[in-house]
Amino acid sequence: MRHRPDRGAAAVEWAVAAPILILLLAAVGYGFAWAQASYAARAAAQAAVNSARVIGGDPTAAQSAAWQQMDDLGGAATGIHVTVTKDAQATTATVTATIPTPVGVLPVAYTASGSTERWSPQP
Repeated sequence: MRHRPDRGAAAVEWAVAAPILILLLAAVGYGFAWAQASYAARAAAQAAVNSARVIGGDPTAAQSAAWQQMDDLGGAATGIHVTVTKDAQATTATVTATIPTPVGVLPVAYTASGSTERWSPQP
């Protein structure tokens, strides 16, 4: 029986492994982008609630605070939408965004709420 050398075996192994490694690295990268956008959405929603829930707080100004946070921290987030609602009992802010990927989009959403501050005289 003739001995056949293994010449070219490493090239074939790399040809098979390289696309898998590239996909894995891309998935990790998009995972980090999603995590950063999730953190930014959480910070933006909390900033909006903190801005709007105070006495005299304005939901429009709170939206601006959320947009500023997303501009500072949002990273790859696109399609950002901020909603702030305030009534006598509670203030709620919702921030949604998407992370574009080659195979679709990753959604990001966070809702923060807190009680609306109100002044009541001492009894």
